[in-house]
Amino acid sequence: MQVHRMRMMRSIITMLVSNVFLQVVTLHIIAANASQEVNMGTTILAVRYRDGVVVGADTRTSVGGYVSNRYAMKIDFVLDTKQDVFTIPPTDAQFRSPLYKAALPTTTAMTTSSSSSPIALSSTCCVCRSGSAADTQNLVDTVKHQLLSRKILHSSHSSISHVAHLLRQHVVVSGGEGGGGLMASLICAGYDHVLERGVVYSIDLGGTLVEHPGWTSSGSGSSYVLGFIDANFPKGVEGLEGGRQGDTDGDWCGSSSLWTEDEAVEFVAKAIELAMDRDGSSGGCVRIFVIDRDGKRAIVRIPNKVMPEGSCSDHGGESYGKPLPDFALPKRKR
Repeated sequence: MQVHRMRMMRSIITMLVSNVFLQVVTLHIIAANASQEVNMGTTILAVRYRDGVVVGADTRTSVGGYVSNRYAMKIDFVLDTKQDVFTIPPTDAQFRSPLYKAALPTTTAMTTSSSSSPIALSSTCCVCRSGSAADTQNLVDTVKHQLLSRKILHSSHSSISHVAHLLRQHVVVSGGEGGGGLMASLICAGYDHVLERGVVYSIDLGGTLVEHPGWTSSGSGSSYVLGFIDANFPKGVEGLEGGRQGDTDGDWCGSSSLWTEDEAVEFVAKAIELAMDRDGSSGGCVRIFVIDRDGKRAIVRIPNKVMPEGSCSDHGGESYGKPLPDFALPKRKR
C-alpha cells in the first residue's frame, strides 16, 4: 500500500514539473515573438524623368517570417500642392526669398494665354520607407508635422532639399553617441518648385544623405535588380559614359538624356516586379506615383497585370492593359 502511494506521489510531481516546464517554454516563445519588430522587407525605387520623378514600392510588410500586411503603403507624402493653404499672408521679404522664385509671376507668364500650365507654387515631396515600420512611420509623421507648422507659422514653402536634410537630422540624432537609433533607410523624392525639376535623395541607416541625378533604390529586394537597372537605365546619366551632363541651371543631366513618363513608369514597374520574384520579403502589388509640377498621380499594378482603378489603393490609380479579375477573390458567402 505504501509503495503504491509513493508511486502516485512521484507521478503527480512529474506531471507538475512537466506542466511548469511547458508553461515556461511557452512564455519564452511568446516573449520572443512579441519582441520582433514589424519590418518592411522592401523594394523601393525612385527614377527621374524629363518632367519630374517616378517612385515605386511593393506592399508587403512582415513580422519575422509572417506576412502581416499584403497591401501596406510605403510611400508617404510630406509636401502636397493640395495642402498649400496659408493662414498668415506672406510678407514682401518672404516673397523675395529664393524659395518663391517659381511662385512669383513674371511679365511673360502674366501675358501668356490661360491654356498654359499653371505656375508651381510649392513642391510635391514623398518619402519611400524601408526598415522598421514603426520607426519610419513615426519619423515621417514627425517631419510632416514640422513642415506643416513651418508653413502655417512662417508662410514659407519647403523644398525637397529641406525635407531631405530634416529627415537626415532625425536619423542622425536618434543614433546618438552609442548608436542604436532608428532602423530606417529612406528615399526622399519629388518635384522641386525652386529648381523646377525632379529631385531624388537617399538617406541610409547611418544618416548619410546623397542626391542622385538619375535613380536610387533601397530595401532588401533592391540588390536583386541592380544589374537590371544598370543595363537598362539611359546612358549618360549617373556618370555613365561621359559623366555628369549639365546645363547653366545646375541640372546634373539634360532632359534629353532622361526618359519620358511612360518609359519611366514601365521601368519602375518592371524592376519592382523582378525584385518581388526573387525577394521573399517583397510582394503584394506595385504602387507607383508620378510626381510633376502639377502634383501626383497614382498607378497600382500586380506582376504582369494592372489592377483596375481604386483596387488595392487608397489614392486611386490608372489602369493600363487588361485587369486581373481573379486576384484577391471576395470572401465566400455563408
